[in-house]
Amino acid sequence: YTPRTLFPYTTLFRSIDTDSNERYLLRIHINKLNRSEIISELLFLEFLSSNGFDTPKGIKNKTGEYVTEVEIDKTKIDCTLLKWVYGQFVRKT
Repeated sequence: YTPRTLFPYTTLFRSIDTDSNERYLLRIHINKLNRSEIISELLFLEFLSSNGFDTPKGIKNKTGEYVTEVEIDKTKIDCTLLKWVYGQFVRKT
């Protein structure tokens, strides 16, 4: 089995709390978006944030990239890390 066959068309999420009371969102992208789409999304969030919107902020890895590729059972998977934004989802009334 591979993660791609177990979770087709899915992005897995995991929140991570640090000792300094910060929270991050780890996203594991499995068969949902290609790398350029993931980067585009993070750049759009960066644009919104720079224009006054409170959005999650992408965290770059040690090589200065938003997307980190990991390999699990010979399957390459893209991962991203974002700064958590506390709040509630906007609901239609």
